[in-house]
Amino acid sequence: MKKEAQLEQLRKIFCDVFDDDSLEITEKTQKSDIPGWDSVESVRITVAIEEAYDLRLNMAEVATIESVGDLLDLIPSDRESTPETESVAEHRTTTRPVPVTLAGTSTTTFLKDSLAAIGRQYGFDLDIYETEYGCFHQALLNADSDLYQHQPKFVVLHTNWRDLGLPPFSDDSTTEIDRLVDEWISLWNEIRAKSTATILQFAFDLPNHSSEGQLGWLIECGRTRSIQKLNLALAESAPDGVFFLPSPQPLANNWSDDRSWLSQRQHPSHQALSHLSDSICSAMQAAMGLTRKVLVLDLDNTLWGGVVGEVGVEGIDLGPTSAAGEAYQNFQRYAKELKQRGVLLAVCSKNDLTRAKAAFEQHESALLELSDFVDFQANWKRKSDNIRRIAENVNLGLDSFVFVDDSPNECEEVKQALPEVLTICIEGDPSDIIKKVQSTGAFEALSLSTEDKQRTDFYLQDKKRKQNAENSISYESYLSGLNMELTIAPLDKNKLKRAAQLVNKTNQFNLSLKRRTEAELEQFIHSPDRYARLVGLRDKFGDYGWVGLLLAESDGATWSIDTFIMSCRVFARGVENAMLNRIFADAREAGARSIIADYLQSGRNELVRECLLKNHFTEDRIDQERSRFHHEVSAHQPQETHFERLL
Repeated sequence: MKKEAQLEQLRKIFCDVFDDDSLEITEKTQKSDIPGWDSVESVRITVAIEEAYDLRLNMAEVATIESVGDLLDLIPSDRESTPETESVAEHRTTTRPVPVTLAGTSTTTFLKDSLAAIGRQYGFDLDIYETEYGCFHQALLNADSDLYQHQPKFVVLHTNWRDLGLPPFSDDSTTEIDRLVDEWISLWNEIRAKSTATILQFAFDLPNHSSEGQLGWLIECGRTRSIQKLNLALAESAPDGVFFLPSPQPLANNWSDDRSWLSQRQHPSHQALSHLSDSICSAMQAAMGLTRKVLVLDLDNTLWGGVVGEVGVEGIDLGPTSAAGEAYQNFQRYAKELKQRGVLLAVCSKNDLTRAKAAFEQHESALLELSDFVDFQANWKRKSDNIRRIAENVNLGLDSFVFVDDSPNECEEVKQALPEVLTICIEGDPSDIIKKVQSTGAFEALSLSTEDKQRTDFYLQDKKRKQNAENSISYESYLSGLNMELTIAPLDKNKLKRAAQLVNKTNQFNLSLKRRTEAELEQFIHSPDRYARLVGLRDKFGDYGWVGLLLAESDGATWSIDTFIMSCRVFARGVENAMLNRIFADAREAGARSIIADYLQSGRNELVRECLLKNHFTEDRIDQERSRFHHEVSAHQPQETHFERLL
């Protein structure tokens, strides 16, 4: 009966999407049976399914849809459509309004629709301004254009290989490439001079059919090789605030459709729009610091084949002795590579702790080591409880977590108990595990800092600090014994990437919850009426790196704190007090009379409010979520800290 109910729910969705109440469907109904059912409509259908069944589907699943039966396969057989109740609404991802300008050299109408639909899967409410067809350069170069009045957070430049005007073979390809690089850098700088928006542009794709054939790559002056050289040159030359991204062309089947180009100037094909839209949304998610931070892994039939508690370390399937074993080893390699660029790894498995650890210590094909994990929960408790414990231990919100498990039952338990966690069920062929994780875009990143590479080390060092704290007579003696050194330095261009990461990834100790691009942060460096300080910390166990940021604006008499953020890794070290001590000292030296701070409550940043009150700010409530704090500079008394050196 549930399958029949699901089919009826799908019929209602189809009637709504295609605006036709007379539509009838069966499991065998194919895309070709319904006029207008293309990749864009598939996205709209799957978004509606997600809402009806409280699911989170990914692009790998959406891309395989060819029939109604395929859609039914995406819905768990025991899942009933969810009534719109308050409790369900609380579990849904809150949509985030994001203004976007879409400027294309070809038709962008269908891309706009696809982008809006895919954006909803990412939790974005995309407000898209679309430039008119044929007005690409005019709109971008005109400072009074509506696209700039739209005040976009992102400008997406949608281009293709035809825009380059390259012949099959160039007489002087080097000169031609240099000219094109200069033209595109000039256009980017024109946009940046008129807007603080982040610019997203994909590398130029390759012609679907070309007269030069393989010669286009083999000969230096060939068009294919010239496009590849140009793409590399543009990627290396992109200024701050511009992300020149790899083309999604290799990810999509039927990337180009000559008929659509000739009749509609549509590129890429309708079938490829969902892949392009997903790549755009994934990049926007990364630029806003919304990518996930922790990968929690099951063990049996996830990192190796078999149940280690039953077959022992020697009996698990791992390594090149079998196709499945090599697939599991590849996934271990993939996870280790994620760790090396800043993703934290943890284990959550129903297992015997000693046997689970032995698989990493004793199996010759294990690529992951125990030291790669910041937490290791192997016991017989509910997995949702263990994930909560991991979150407490690493002091990160559950919306930073991804959980990977082969068991549909375990995945469903975590989904129901912890809807904030992105849960990925990898049941089936182990060679598909990496594709299933990768297709979510959960760990996409647009920059890589020193702090990213050292993140696991930071958390392992913190374990030593906690052990040290347990052996101290008092918390004050513990802090004094850390030999902490604090650096509060002016923000400069070399630190913009790290500052942007802090602004966009910090949720718990965050005064205003404002998210800023590198271009927006750079304005604080150059303006005499603005104040920007980056904060670093180290102690006897290691270097935390840059962990805090203070931004303020001044009208002379009053300094207004715009951004006051601090990494959760340095809570309860006194860093926040030292930051406020410094800004009061600098404000006093500048002749300011008062400091104000506008606080926006999120449900997770109460620590900021408590900090301001402890530093004797006065709070004026504006409404349930907003407060204005103020403090006279002359009345400020510096808080005591325990730093051995303060720079």
